[in-house]
Amino acid sequence: MASTRQIKQQNGDYDLTGAVEVFDSDAISSGPTLCEAVIEIGDGAKDLDGSGGTFELTLQIDGKPVQPSPQEVEFEAGETAVVVITAPFLVPGAKDVQIDIKSPNAADTDVDVTATLCDVSAVQPATKGNTLDTTKLDAAVSSRAAEATLDGVKGAGWSSSSDTLERIREAVANVPAQRQTQEL
Repeated sequence: MASTRQIKQQNGDYDLTGAVEVFDSDAISSGPTLCEAVIEIGDGAKDLDGSGGTFELTLQIDGKPVQPSPQEVEFEAGETAVVVITAPFLVPGAKDVQIDIKSPNAADTDVDVTATLCDVSAVQPATKGNTLDTTKLDAAVSSRAAEATLDGVKGAGWSSSSDTLERIREAVANVPAQRQTQEL
């Protein structure tokens, strides 16, 4: 069964009254990675004050905000510990990820936050839990770059083999993994 892979976890006690960075990673991989962030706010000892309200979450890749920015997350009054899970987002190869949080509540000055970045590529329905092995694709394109064909995508006339490879990779992204292996 496919599962997620934890890339990095970061924990600390933060003053959330101003936008504060609760997660910072170095380059997470050499290639594109589909990620989700799981952010646990409050731990039973160092919790939110329970006032609720609209919290701001800012996700950045290499210091550039992912839109919409900030993302607004509504917490109900009485909630002192919550978990926020982001929608999946693509991180290009060799890029850093940062997460900032801001509370609307003046009393949220010492709150435990654990942020975990996960690689969820393997659990996406398009791959049916399989990781795409592009080595066969790379070999096919390298040997026949100008003639490479995949589901109607023809390489003839493209500027270079690397252009062909990139276009084929884009087309392959929506083809089930089992079919990719059989056709390559």
